[in-house]
Amino acid sequence: MSHHRPIFLLQRAWQLVINTSKTIVTFLMVFLIQNTQNRDTVAMQIELDELIRAMEDVHNGLLDLEEPEDKDLRLC
Repeated sequence: MSHHRPIFLLQRAWQLVINTSKTIVTFLMVFLIQNTQNRDTVAMQIELDELIRAMEDVHNGLLDLEEPEDKDLRLC
């Protein structure tokens, strides 16, 4: 029975390496996705702000609505 122990330890070591690798890859993918979404959101906000500025009779108080508090948003 003692000759099976080194194989068992090697399997556990590989399992730890694989699980750690999966965790790192998952973290990196989440970071990449969030970064991409943030860039897309900023680009869309810039485009929307430009469209609002280009319109006549626009209420400029509606630009940059993400900055005020919720109670201030209700006043716009």
